[in-house]
Amino acid sequence: MRRHDSLCRALRLASICCLLFACSGFGFGQDQSKGPTKPHVGKISVPFEFDVGGTKFPAGQYIVGVLTGTYAQIRSSNDKIQQTLYFTESGQPEKNPRALFALRAKKYYFSGILGWFGRMQYTGFSPHGDDEMKEIPITSAE
Repeated sequence: MRRHDSLCRALRLASICCLLFACSGFGFGQDQSKGPTKPHVGKISVPFEFDVGGTKFPAGQYIVGVLTGTYAQIRSSNDKIQQTLYFTESGQPEKNPRALFALRAKKYYFSGILGWFGRMQYTGFSPHGDDEMKEIPITSAE
């Protein structure tokens, strides 16, 4: 079973890498007169456990790769945990990107990203007006 899990994980990672490469090369349907957009990658240091689409992520260092305003991936720095993210976007891009988390019933949930493409709301989470929001800066991946 372990070998099957490792193979599935490797194939999933390979397919995501191919998708990111293909989409970045084709501009993912964006206006080519402005040139293709490049993927944005950054690191976040999350000091609490959080949930992304039903997957628990422990406190720690994570890498966020954003291809467009509607598609990204979050993964642990040791590649053991990852999740594909789909977004709805609104607003204007910001220079200082931040990951958004919502505290609800004493649990943190990944809510979205504020930054490269404007406000990107994770489609797997619907914020409520009484959620306490926490912003974590996204720093350079270099």
